[in-house]
Amino acid sequence: MNKLFKPLSFVVLIMLVATACGARVVEAKHVEQPVSIAPNYQSLVGKSVGDKNVVDFIASNYCSSSYQYQLCEASGIALGINLDQTVKTVILFPGGTHEIARFHGGLPRNLNWNDSMASVNQKLGAPDATFQEQGELPHDRGTPDEIRLWASYKELGLTIVYNSLSAKDNNAAIYAILITK
Repeated sequence: MNKLFKPLSFVVLIMLVATACGARVVEAKHVEQPVSIAPNYQSLVGKSVGDKNVVDFIASNYCSSSYQYQLCEASGIALGINLDQTVKTVILFPGGTHEIARFHGGLPRNLNWNDSMASVNQKLGAPDATFQEQGELPHDRGTPDEIRLWASYKELGLTIVYNSLSAKDNNAAIYAILITK
C-alpha cells in the first residue's frame, strides 16, 4: 500500500495544481465596443495628425481614412484633415445617417440633437452667414442630392448643418455640427 500511496499522492497533487491554475471557460457575451470620446474634442482642432492626442483618439475610436477625413463611425465623429496633415474640423453627427452612429458626448454651447433651427438661433443668436453646400461632409461625396443649409457662427468656431435648404425652415433638424478654431 505504501508503494501505491506515493504515486497516487503525486497524481492528486498534479490534479489540484491543474485545477487551481487552469483557465476557466466562460461564455463570451457580445458587448458594445466602448468608444473613447476625447475629453475635449475641440482640443483636436489645429493639431497635427501625428500629435499623440490625435493618434490616440484615432486608434481608440477605430477611425478609418476616407478622402481628407478620419471617419470614426462608431463614435459619431469625423475629423477633417488639411493638406498639411492637421485637423481642421471636428464633425459631430446625430446618428441615423449613412452608418455613422450618434455622437453621445456633450455638444458645444448647450446644443442638443433635438434642437430645431429656431432653438439653435435662440441659443446662439443669428448666424454670421448661411449658405447651401453640397457634398462637403465625408459621407456626402458624389451625391448631388445631398445639398443642405449651413449656418456659420465664426466667432464661436461652429457651423451647424441642417437637413433643409431653407434658412426660413425653423423646424429644420441638425444634420451635423462642425467645430473649427
